[in-house]
Amino acid sequence: MSIPQKYLSLLSDQSRKNLIDIKASNASRLSSFSVLADMSRFSAGVEIPVRLDYKSCQLEEDIDYLQEYKNGLVEAHTLKKLEKENLFEALGAVKDEHHRKKEEFVLLKRQRKIFEEDILEMVPMETIEKAYSIIMSSQVKLRQDLSQMNQTKGANQVFQKAVKTYYDVVGYNEDFVLPERMVYCMVTRNWWLSNQAKAVHIVPKLLQSEQLSYLFGVDDVELSDPRNGLMLHNSLAEALDRGDIAIVPVPAVDDEVTEWKLILTKEALRSKGALKFGDRIIYWKDLDETTLHFPNSNQPHPRYLYLRYVMMYLINIDPDLQNKRPDNQSKEYCESKWCLPGPYVRKSMLQTLARQISDFHLPEAMTADFDLPEAMYAGFTFTDPRRSLSPSRSSDEEYIMAMALGLKVADARDAAAKRAQVGYESMGEDNGDGE
Repeated sequence: MSIPQKYLSLLSDQSRKNLIDIKASNASRLSSFSVLADMSRFSAGVEIPVRLDYKSCQLEEDIDYLQEYKNGLVEAHTLKKLEKENLFEALGAVKDEHHRKKEEFVLLKRQRKIFEEDILEMVPMETIEKAYSIIMSSQVKLRQDLSQMNQTKGANQVFQKAVKTYYDVVGYNEDFVLPERMVYCMVTRNWWLSNQAKAVHIVPKLLQSEQLSYLFGVDDVELSDPRNGLMLHNSLAEALDRGDIAIVPVPAVDDEVTEWKLILTKEALRSKGALKFGDRIIYWKDLDETTLHFPNSNQPHPRYLYLRYVMMYLINIDPDLQNKRPDNQSKEYCESKWCLPGPYVRKSMLQTLARQISDFHLPEAMTADFDLPEAMYAGFTFTDPRRSLSPSRSSDEEYIMAMALGLKVADARDAAAKRAQVGYESMGEDNGDGE
């Protein structure tokens, strides 16, 4: 990628040096791969692995180069060399390319054997480069299609039924000529018509993967588990999806049963109307700190709510999304809201994932030294291998897994951001103003 001169001139001397070093450090590796490829060009079985090694090295360099460029842009902004609007413009220009490079790198690393075999079959008819391009395009499309399939109507119907049964949230209003099916919202503590409330995944279904299972320390995690669900009014379900609200534990006394409450993460929404109950407008300020009520003794599993809480924090402090959304609550406020200890997720994987999600965070979030605030993970993660059913991976393997899961989170984040625009455009038009 060629960096525009107007932005290159704003980068610090150290940042420009880092960019040059990235190119230089990979130049010798790429050169050696080229020599090996030339030496093995008469044997496709030997040349293909070398070509793929070359491509992998090239992608890794591009990812590091784009990341360093983004680091430099954010640094220039913090030093007041670059206005906020220009920062978003410059980051936006590389966001898609950076995402695409990561996606290609992860696919190549995780499906290397398949690539080698498929290219070998195509080589008699196509060049190695052309075969690679065809296969990679089909794999990218397949990944996108599978992400969409995770949200199919059939799978969602099964989940809806499982959640309603688990929490016993279905009833009937006998006041109608024909009894009307009703469902219970855990936050508003009201019964709603069946089309006014729905079961929502706490951890989005499209994140289901080997990488997520590794994060939880299990061989397989099933996100259609009703303990990964809540029954909420449609407006609240959409707000959870956007990261406008979070569900956190209420500080318990002794061995009390854990209670859960809703917290508002967007202060600008406080005076806005959230939903209507009959002729009455319920405002977000009325719902903030509301304790959830469960009709029976069943509750969601804390591990799902914890991961959703961390995702909310990382997404809400993303300046790129802040540019499109109302102002957030203070970071300190969001960092202090989880109080239920437990070995929910693997610490090393969570930290690596946080760096992947936080592409547009503060400068330190874009470096290997970035870590979640201690309040976000101390007492909520595990490091002891005995806590996990899945063995620990090397740091390199974990990095690839976190990148793959980060891409899925980015997909969910971008989809939520698009839905948020629609939500904010309509918010308050019919619901009034709470001031």
